[in-house]
Formats: sequence, structure tokens, C-alpha cells
Amino acid sequence: MLSISYCGLNCEECEAFVATKNNDSALKKKVAKKWSQLYGIKVKPVDISCAGCKSTEKKGKYCESMCKIRKCCQQKEIETCAQCESFACKDLQEIFDYSLDAKKTLECLRASVELVNGTKS
Repeated sequence: MLSISYCGLNCEECEAFVATKNNDSALKKKVAKKWSQLYGIKVKPVDISCAGCKSTEKKGKYCESMCKIRKCCQQKEIETCAQCESFACKDLQEIFDYSLDAKKTLECLRASVELVNGTKS
């Protein structure tokens, strides 16, 4: 079964998730460097700890305190952004800018919900 994050990313394909799952120090170092450049903050390999953003386990620095999408979905008590009335907001568009797969996943989820609810023509 797929593990889909709030923003539509497939956890099993996320380097941080894979590095945590496999306790891969080299991959954690690579992800830390990549995220430091991407987000303009200092991310250390020790900060790369992800069992999925919906997991009750400890999260990495970004997911725990900086991810606006995670906070928003939790506040709205929704499983993914596909269920949000504000789909696709500015924050989500930033994810789509680097992951078309996340966009496709959420659009498919959104379409299936609309079909079930009878709101899709």
C-alpha cells in the first residue's frame, strides 16, 4: 500500500524516508546538503529523520516545525491536500514546481472523491 504524504508525495520514493528507513548515513548526508540548498537553511544529517509526515514517530526539523502543508492539513483534519477547499494553494504549488507526481497523485485523489460525492460532472 502506498504511503502518501499530505502534499501528495509518495513517501516510499522520498530520499529522507528511505534514508531513515534504511538507516543510511550517506543518503542522510546527501539529503541534508540538498535541503540546505533548496530551503536556504542549514540542515544537518542528524535532522534527516522521517517515518512519514503522518507518522507519530519523531520527524525531521523541516517536517516537524517548518512544513506549512503538514500544519494546515492537521489543523483542517484532512488526510491530503486533495480534500482541501483551497486546492491548490500557493504553498502546494511550490511542491508541484518540483514534483509533478505529487500533483498527479492529488488530482487523482481529488477526482475520485468528487466521483464518490457526485460532484464531478
